[in-house]
Amino acid sequence: MRDAGESKKQISPLRETQRKLAEAKFFFALLKRVEDAGPITKEQLDDEATYFLSALVGATYSVLQYLKKEGKRALRPRRDPKLALHEDSLEKEIAAINQQNGLLYDEPARGRDSRGRGLRHLYVHHKMVDAQHHERTIGTLGSAPLGRLRLGEGETVRSLYVADPRTVSPVQIVRFMEQHLRELEQLVVRWEHETRSLSE
Repeated sequence: MRDAGESKKQISPLRETQRKLAEAKFFFALLKRVEDAGPITKEQLDDEATYFLSALVGATYSVLQYLKKEGKRALRPRRDPKLALHEDSLEKEIAAINQQNGLLYDEPARGRDSRGRGLRHLYVHHKMVDAQHHERTIGTLGSAPLGRLRLGEGETVRSLYVADPRTVSPVQIVRFMEQHLRELEQLVVRWEHETRSLSE
């Protein structure tokens, strides 16, 4: 049986952040499932992808908000002046990720049109941003990779994309969100370790 001190030590200082990250991964898995195999429900493919993308963008934004709140709370109890530097570092890292992912998080100054804003701001305040898909068939008439398809067989390859509201250029959204989730996961793991080591 574990003693109270041992069980307390195992509680994550970023527990809610971890849950939000799990939520983001859940919606990403659904979005990827739509790209790989088509709609899960009776909704149109593009509509279903739009709903999952909206939920995914909201969840990834929340990961950063929860990390900021829980990270600061975990760093404060000891009131060590050196920890203020770590709080600043955490805020700067979160701000940098927001800036690097302008497609998702841009919030330009008031008065600018909605074209300059990121997906999260548009979804929350203005309109749904439609996900769309492009399909192509590979493997017909001998174009199949050896060992995958027989002559004359075809395989549908589907890509989900969204128009970047700032440039109107298409972005393959599953690939983009996969990279962003990896970036968020690395950030959360690093700060989990940081907050644990500094609060011990």
